[in-house]
Amino acid sequence: MSWQRVLIEGGIISVLVSFIVSLIILWVKNCLTKKIERLRHEFTFSKATYEQHLGHILDYYDKFYQDYRLCQKVAKVDAIKQPDGKEIRTIDIYRNKIDDRIGEWNKIEAKIRILLPEKILKIHEKSIRCFNNFNKVVKSHNFYNAEFKAELEKAFEGVHEVKKEMESSLKDLLRTEDLMAKV
Repeated sequence: MSWQRVLIEGGIISVLVSFIVSLIILWVKNCLTKKIERLRHEFTFSKATYEQHLGHILDYYDKFYQDYRLCQKVAKVDAIKQPDGKEIRTIDIYRNKIDDRIGEWNKIEAKIRILLPEKILKIHEKSIRCFNNFNKVVKSHNFYNAEFKAELEKAFEGVHEVKKEMESSLKDLLRTEDLMAKV
C-alpha cells in the first residue's frame, strides 16, 4: 500500500468519523433542547399553580389565625373596653361570632382538603379538635370563675400549640428561598 492511498483512505475515514460525530452532537443537542423546553414548560406551569394556590393557602391561614385570636381574647382577657366606656365581655364576642366563623369554614373546607398536603391536613384536623374543645369549654359555663378560667386557659394551650405547628408547616410548604438559590 502506498502512502498516497493510506492518506486518501485515512482522509475518507476521518471525514466519515467527523460526519458521524457531528450527527451525534446534533442529535444530543436536539434531545437536550427538547428536554430543556419541557422543563421550562413544567416550571412555568408549576409557578402558575403555586401562585394560584398561594392565595388560597394564605386565605386559609388568615381564617385560621382569626379564630386563634378570637380564642386568645377569650382565654386571656375578660372584657374589652369600648370607646364609649362600655365594657363587652370577650366571651360574649366569641359567642356572637362563632356560628358565622363555622359557616365561613364550611364554605372553604372542600378547597382546603384538596390543596393542603397530607401533613398539614392532619394538623388542620387536629386544629378542628382543639377549636371544638375550646368551644365546648366556652359553652359549658355562663359565668366567670377560677375553675372556668383555668379550663379556658388549658383549652387555649391546645389551640396555641396547634397554631405553632400549623405556622411551622405552612412556612415549610411556602418556603422558596432554597428553590430560588438553586436556579
